[in-house]
Amino acid sequence: DQENRDVWEYQLNFTPEEIDRLLMHAWELGRINFNYYFFDQNCSYYVLSLFDVARPGAHLTDQFYGWVIPADTVRLLTARAGMVKKVVYRAATRTRLQYALAQLSATDKTWVLALVRQELTPLDSALQKLPPNDQAAILEIAYSYLRYLNNTEPKKFTEVSSMSRNLLLARSKLDVASRVSNVVTPPAPPEDGHKSARLALTGGRKGQRNYVEIKLRPAYHDLLDPDAGYSPGAQLDFMDTTLRYYDKNAGVDLEDFTLINIISLSSRNQFFKPLSWEVNTGLTRIEIPDHPYSLVYRFNGGVGLSFDVTQNVIFYSFLEGAFDASRRLRQDYALGAGPTIGILGTITPRWKVKLYAHAINYGLGDVHSSREAGIEQRITLTPQSALRVNVIRKKEFAYLWTDFNLAWHWYF
Repeated sequence: DQENRDVWEYQLNFTPEEIDRLLMHAWELGRINFNYYFFDQNCSYYVLSLFDVARPGAHLTDQFYGWVIPADTVRLLTARAGMVKKVVYRAATRTRLQYALAQLSATDKTWVLALVRQELTPLDSALQKLPPNDQAAILEIAYSYLRYLNNTEPKKFTEVSSMSRNLLLARSKLDVASRVSNVVTPPAPPEDGHKSARLALTGGRKGQRNYVEIKLRPAYHDLLDPDAGYSPGAQLDFMDTTLRYYDKNAGVDLEDFTLINIISLSSRNQFFKPLSWEVNTGLTRIEIPDHPYSLVYRFNGGVGLSFDVTQNVIFYSFLEGAFDASRRLRQDYALGAGPTIGILGTITPRWKVKLYAHAINYGLGDVHSSREAGIEQRITLTPQSALRVNVIRKKEFAYLWTDFNLAWHWYF
């Protein structure tokens, strides 16, 4: 509730005896400390260990090796017969507000903002000339939005109680139902999404050289993966490893290793004004003069803005900073900054497209520039497989090339 996150609640099908056993075990643990490890022995893992005690023989924690993703634990529980008896979706306050606001016209939204900003009162004659159903919807949403702002920005409003009371009094005088529904249609639950691990087999051409590569991502989800069961506009990849083999090359090279890559695209509008951001770190290959195809450590991140172009298309822009480190760079490092823009659109449930461009000017260390623009597409084949088609144009130092590749992705 405080962080405005939607909640999926899974009611377990435990007997009274199993619940007693779970509670007694939790009690006997007392003040025992546990080591917390983000990737494996995390909150989801320890919850499963309680269920193993409640229902001996379930062996839930035995199903995970190396890492434990919360969505995977939910997927495991729902797949076990007799474990979950009911699933309940509870939309966050912000989600319900967004759903209600989407049902208003642009003029009605202006009325809501005017009421909350105290640019007019609920008894304003212009507002009272509107149809009663419209008045009811505007007053209800204005009240809900005011309470939301008071919870998220408490120092911004000093007269919330009197403002709220005036809105409720005006609403109580209208003996009509609001034309706006605040019952949010539940999205796909987490267990219906693609599995978190992913294997990709790719064939492509970089400049004049053909290549094949294999990529393994232990978890979790990127912007082009199918959205069902995941938060739209959110990306969290870690330990994403790419091995590449070029034709006429004697060996297999590490092309890319992403330690972690997080992107959050949160759309802004007149009611909600979040920032979007990204952070990425790992190893990657770049073309350095006299040292082509060199492996460097890279850390980059940025903050920016995102806007909904349509219901299924989002535009985003970032100001990024980037740091590269390698002994093959002059002074062993390069530090720079630059803009990124992009459009992410869901054309159909099976087809998603991302167009982007970014530029980094490195002004410290090895002074140079990097430019990249591309189009990436995902076409879903089955719930656990997809095709990716990418065309990328890139420039680093004096090198300029086009990279085209086709990849098959399997989620497992």
